[in-house]
Amino acid sequence: MNDEFERVAPITFGYEFDQKLKHRKVEVSKAIRKFYFDDKPITPEMEQNLTNAYTDAYFLTGTRRAALMLGMQTPVYVGLFTHDRKDFSPVRAFGVAEDVAGSVKRFN
Repeated sequence: MNDEFERVAPITFGYEFDQKLKHRKVEVSKAIRKFYFDDKPITPEMEQNLTNAYTDAYFLTGTRRAALMLGMQTPVYVGLFTHDRKDFSPVRAFGVAEDVAGSVKRFN
């Protein structure tokens, strides 16, 4: 992954065939590496960084894209909602700050 990041990133993060990024794949790959890994070698100790990168690519990107597309027609509100049980809380389990849970962002 370290030696081939600029080649592998477009495939694994899902922008290999994105026509808008056709001539910017290396630039985008470098930006991803800088954001998630601080331009450092990817090691087993960076497992959480890698998990964050893939989670964002698979879940947040699609959610954001859908919200932006729908927001061109009507107001769209995207929020993170959780239920805080005494024995288990997704907010605590996934490290989301308490003040972020339940927050709403408007896209349009």
